[in-house]
Amino acid sequence: MAKNKITLISSLGVKSKNLTGDKITIEEILDKSVMILDYRTGDSKFSRDGTCLTLQIEYEGKVRVIFTGSGVLKEDLETLSKDDFPFTSTIIKVPFKDKQFFFKFT
Repeated sequence: MAKNKITLISSLGVKSKNLTGDKITIEEILDKSVMILDYRTGDSKFSRDGTCLTLQIEYEGKVRVIFTGSGVLKEDLETLSKDDFPFTSTIIKVPFKDKQFFFKFT
């Protein structure tokens, strides 16, 4: 009887799609310089368009993640190549109309 070979998942090249880091709110880093390490988009039941942006950043020397439904940030990131990462930016809150706002990179 032949023995079954057990394969380690790490040898198969499987990579997690999850971004690691302590969760913080986008308000905690507004108007502050951060390094954008990576991002991903996924389904959300909370945002208007049904998608959620997960940003992995470095802030104050620590890796953090931010969850947001910001369409402007998402659209800006989707224009970039993965080769453009990491990059440094500041996220600002831009008011428009009555009591509405959006976030953008500067």
